[in-house]
Amino acid sequence: MRARSPAVLATVALLLAVAGWAVPARATLRPSQVTVSLNPVHTGFADPVAVTSARDGSGRLFVVEQGGTVRLVSHGTVQAAPYIDLRPQVGTGGERGLLSIAFHPSFKTNGLIFAAYTDSDGDLRVARLSAAPGAATVSAATEVAILEVPHPGNDNHNGGQLPFGPDGYLYVGTGDGGGGGDPDGNAQNRTRLLGKILRIDVNHACCGRQYVIPWDNPYRTGTSFRPEIMHYGVRNPWRFSFDRQYGNLWIADVGRSLREEVNLLPRGDKARNLGWDCREANADVSATYGGSYCAGRAFTAPLTAYPTHTGSRCSVIGGYVYRGTAYASVIGGMYVFGDFCSGELFGITHTGGDDYVSGVVGRPDGVQLTAFGEGDTGELYAVGLEGKLYRVTAARR
Repeated sequence: MRARSPAVLATVALLLAVAGWAVPARATLRPSQVTVSLNPVHTGFADPVAVTSARDGSGRLFVVEQGGTVRLVSHGTVQAAPYIDLRPQVGTGGERGLLSIAFHPSFKTNGLIFAAYTDSDGDLRVARLSAAPGAATVSAATEVAILEVPHPGNDNHNGGQLPFGPDGYLYVGTGDGGGGGDPDGNAQNRTRLLGKILRIDVNHACCGRQYVIPWDNPYRTGTSFRPEIMHYGVRNPWRFSFDRQYGNLWIADVGRSLREEVNLLPRGDKARNLGWDCREANADVSATYGGSYCAGRAFTAPLTAYPTHTGSRCSVIGGYVYRGTAYASVIGGMYVFGDFCSGELFGITHTGGDDYVSGVVGRPDGVQLTAFGEGDTGELYAVGLEGKLYRVTAARR
């Protein structure tokens, strides 16, 4: 990527900021200069697949267990009773199960929580629950179905990440429907919700739905495409996140057999085609998985990618840009992510202009990494299928 002068970069940054595009600050250090570690803080979880906070100032953490429960960690103690128990509603097996939860930005006053899970038919469901904001448990009887995405035939590639964006809307990641190579061509088909990043307004209801389409969704009017779609062409965006400072969207998309990729989309970006099943990262796979519909389409290339099935690597696990304070001088502004099979940790640093540097920042042993999450103040946590909750720490090499 071509370097630019500081004066030009400053002018570009100003113009982008006026246009509503967030320009990420440079990270403090490069990946080659730091070591990131996972320090266990609690054990004994059953197949944890997500960890998050309510961002309500309580300091609590919530660990999502694939079997259908959410465990509450409060004041350093894992509570015995599940915070949420959706086991009767959740269908499990393979990659199915309770996949993630998201707290409404106004949770402290409205008590709303959103959950993504696969039901007994294997379909992806997004549901809303209501809680007393400071309560230790949430009644499953408060559940209201928000969105149903049919997912017939396969138990993999469900997606299921649920973050609220800086715009206050709920984003929903869906996999391509599973089966090797997207056999139904879902990811490139904008009349279907599979293989997409969706965006819905859950603060309003209309027309028989518990949500409305945001006014600026790219396919809201004038097309035959599903209006919930924000971006498309993803295979299994198992974990993605927003930079809490700038609002940029980081999407980690699990590869098929060639590349694991990380995509970076500026805040407010819309209608990006991330390539699958015509592209796997930068590789043209249209003759293998795609079809004639690939011809003439414009694709957004990933920010970075690494070969899958190299060593023990197999599935990218998306992370977060570190915005905490404890390690700000070491990894402030760095995007930290990992790999499920190898347990390796990676970092991406923005070094200025269009330039980013990526590299391995840690190699913890015995970790089957499934997700990262942010605490109230931006400190990072992680969970693994071995049943542990970790605190992410960092040091200079």
